[in-house]
Amino acid sequence: MYNDEELNEEQDYQYQDNLCQKCHQRYIDTSESEYSILCSSCREEQIKYPIPKVFIPIFIILILLVGISFRNFPILLREYKVYVKADEKVNEGYLSDTLNKLTDLLEKHPDADKVAIKLTDIAMENGMYDYAGYILDKYLLGKEFDDDIYDKLSSYVDDIERYYETYDSCNEILKKAYEDNNNNFNEEKANEELLNLLNDNSKNKSLIYYCLGRTTSNTDEAKNYLEKSLEEDPKMIQSKVALGNTFRRENNFDEANKKFQEILAEDKTNDGALRGLAILEMLKGNNEEALKLAKDAYISNANGEYIYETFLIALKLNNKEEDFKKYKKEFEDAGDTLDDETVELLNGNSDLNSYYINE
Repeated sequence: MYNDEELNEEQDYQYQDNLCQKCHQRYIDTSESEYSILCSSCREEQIKYPIPKVFIPIFIILILLVGISFRNFPILLREYKVYVKADEKVNEGYLSDTLNKLTDLLEKHPDADKVAIKLTDIAMENGMYDYAGYILDKYLLGKEFDDDIYDKLSSYVDDIERYYETYDSCNEILKKAYEDNNNNFNEEKANEELLNLLNDNSKNKSLIYYCLGRTTSNTDEAKNYLEKSLEEDPKMIQSKVALGNTFRRENNFDEANKKFQEILAEDKTNDGALRGLAILEMLKGNNEEALKLAKDAYISNANGEYIYETFLIALKLNNKEEDFKKYKKEFEDAGDTLDDETVELLNGNSDLNSYYINE
């Protein structure tokens, strides 16, 4: 039996126990759940504002920040995909395109060392030593890396220095062959000096053979030198392009086409091979196809060897006078000038065969 005081305490406890656990003013509403601890008013308010009001401004700020991040996220994702899929795209035949995209990415994020290393790896693996040298010099030299990466980059530097030293030596020989003969190229003297340079084991023999192939007027000798260049270094892309052009000069269009197609199988946007095919189409009289190929070469690398000249010739053959004037001005505004033979052809004073076959 409870005494009066105990009874009052019990009743007060039951009363408190039945009050809403939030407002403590109204009875708990159990009409929807026997386990409810809120009155009907507080339950409705809780449903309407499940998050405490003090946190609402914080969540609004977070949502805005997330929204801004997602607005930029597709751009970041595209950039990341360029890096991640680089090797895959190269294997699919998009070498030049991949190098250009990685370079664009690196220019936007110059401290992205992984991108710079990836770019250098691809360039070195595919014989684009000039490209690799530029990336190494601008983005990687002087930085600290793990031993494995440092050793790899050091070996690249050794190969590139050897390449550039050979390039300088070849250029000096060719320059002297002009200057010592009253600015008339002395082919015999140049070839003699280049052949002597092959005895220097510190030099890049593939590059020397390439220079011999370019300077020799005899097409059989030129082909022999260029094939030796590729035996020394199968990755020497410029030797592959020069070999195709040599077949074209001796009027062997089928073999020239084969060589250019081999290059494009590895690099669909190689400007030298696209230019080579454009010239073949011009010589066959297929001017529209020639213009398409010449434009593709220009888009791939407007600064490539003779790319502008070939593009301008193709525009002229297709009577694209407005475009011809536009791109000629662009060429000249960059400080470049057309050589006399190209001007003669564009003015109609020579023909394609004398320009491209008997060059």
